[in-house]
Amino acid sequence: MNRPSWLRLRTALQTLFLGLIVSSEALGGGATLITHGYLHKVEDWVVPMGLAAARHPRRLHEFGPDGATVYVLRFNPDRTLRATHLRGPSPLGNRSGDMILLLDWNPYSGDLNPFSPPAENTTAIGPIVAEQLLSPNLLPGFPGSITRLPLHLVGFSRGGSLVCEIAKRLGEHQVVVDHLTLIDPHASNNDGFKDPLPMVDGTVVAGVYENVLFADCVYQTVFFPTGSSARGAYVRSLTGWGLDGWGQYLLPHDNAHLWYHGTVEVTFPVTSDGNASLTASTRSKWYAPVEDQGRRAGYHYSLRAGGDRREVFDPVDSRSGFPRLGLNQVWGEALGVPSGANRTPIPDLLPEDRPNLIEFHLAGFPIHEEVPTPFPYGAPIRFAVDDPFAGPLTGRLVYLLRGNRDATLTVFADADENSLNGWELGVQFGLPPTGDLPSVVDLDLRQLQNGIARGLHHVGVVMESGTITREYYAPERLQKQQGGTGPVSKRTLDTRVVLREGGKRGALLQPNPGSLGYRKEPLNGPSPILRYVTVPSGTAGGTPSPHLEIQAASPAIHVVESSTDLVVWTPVWQGSFEVSASGAVRVLEGLDLGSGDAKSPRFFRVRVQ
Repeated sequence: MNRPSWLRLRTALQTLFLGLIVSSEALGGGATLITHGYLHKVEDWVVPMGLAAARHPRRLHEFGPDGATVYVLRFNPDRTLRATHLRGPSPLGNRSGDMILLLDWNPYSGDLNPFSPPAENTTAIGPIVAEQLLSPNLLPGFPGSITRLPLHLVGFSRGGSLVCEIAKRLGEHQVVVDHLTLIDPHASNNDGFKDPLPMVDGTVVAGVYENVLFADCVYQTVFFPTGSSARGAYVRSLTGWGLDGWGQYLLPHDNAHLWYHGTVEVTFPVTSDGNASLTASTRSKWYAPVEDQGRRAGYHYSLRAGGDRREVFDPVDSRSGFPRLGLNQVWGEALGVPSGANRTPIPDLLPEDRPNLIEFHLAGFPIHEEVPTPFPYGAPIRFAVDDPFAGPLTGRLVYLLRGNRDATLTVFADADENSLNGWELGVQFGLPPTGDLPSVVDLDLRQLQNGIARGLHHVGVVMESGTITREYYAPERLQKQQGGTGPVSKRTLDTRVVLREGGKRGALLQPNPGSLGYRKEPLNGPSPILRYVTVPSGTAGGTPSPHLEIQAASPAIHVVESSTDLVVWTPVWQGSFEVSASGAVRVLEGLDLGSGDAKSPRFFRVRVQ
């Protein structure tokens, strides 16, 4: 949920009913596997990317610098994998539950050592890796298979073909893969490529299989070796975005993984992957304005970073799509997106009744909607604060369970996001099989609502069928409070505003002189609201000064805070905003550009409670 030539308004609604707040600030965790391509090994750039993922600012803020456990996976002579702990706490002591696996498949990926074993097809190596991921004893200290967690598979070059084959083999075992990322994927001697190598890799073009929830693909066609697009993925073309002229590697192909690294490590002004660096100047050329110098691209759409996969914003360019296209449209009805056939079927499913948790949200957030543009300049942006939790707490679960065996679902409150170290309170449900398509079920969570102690809680689900367990944490959190002698009824609105000068290529909405355009889109999951506003450049009548009005239920305490990183918030001078008698907050002129540096992100948060 990190987030230029545009002003961005982001809203996260938090409503308190009987002392219960649901907040969209938490993120879901899981297991991330990152791997390389031909002539590479993990030390080259994979380890730096994995360590950057481990300290991603959204998880760092939540769980501290040691939040993720990182392993390196290498092949033994007998072609099994061995895991070596690289950094972070033990799996049981890991509060975030995040596991990062860095796969070194050299020498099978291909190298120049004449004494190494020969390179092999990804169709041979992928199933081996998948079977090891299913093994209950791959990771020291982790009880059971790593497929217990939501999986994010990231592959570069030939590694893109490899992770497609890993996902396919997991799909044969009826395991859902949450996220598949392909970085300039190059299937050797397949998908139209003709390479002077003996390998024939598995397809990438048709390599997004039916068990993948979300897929994204970044690729370039500037210079050999080039990458390919992938059907069914959210595709971001890198061609024409300066990889041939502004990169730190000799080849645009290698600059593609540096581009992705820049979306993992979003610290400024300089980002390094150990071999090459991204400067602020390079970021301004490599990323479209809508991508906010990498903050809102690539890794942003992982569960750990919390980006909204249902976004439908203006494309980066004519060759690129938008995130919602990467969702599994075969499951469109259950996911609430248009249905389609953007996945490759897996013909040979093994007779296993594996439970799969696809999505879980605490219900009650506003529904996605679009607002026509342009919006008349000078008019306030108004929206009412509704009370979506004026009733019992519920949760919405999307799950898949083939076969004939029922599953047991436990919904629980937790002090962290690691179910392996126990939880506070759990409520059980029975789930029937779904058939070949996912089912959606609304869960009555009043028992959880009434039983939890005061304080902040993560909410997770564990689904068990036979000896197989899957888990998932909701991106929302619960906070239970107690006020006075009776029930507490409050409303809380958390509004974030990013202010940018508009009018450059790739702006989310192209501004018209003297007009202010905006629209609303979902923030996280199927329902929270995200708003974008484009601020036009100065006009003959002076610099436009849009303002914001928030209509609350009644006058209350209003606090306006400013931030540049969404972590540290500083109160804004009280004279910069006003509160009307009806409870409306008006952010006054002069607040929009602050110091006047329109190239720096600026977030404003208005709290009404």
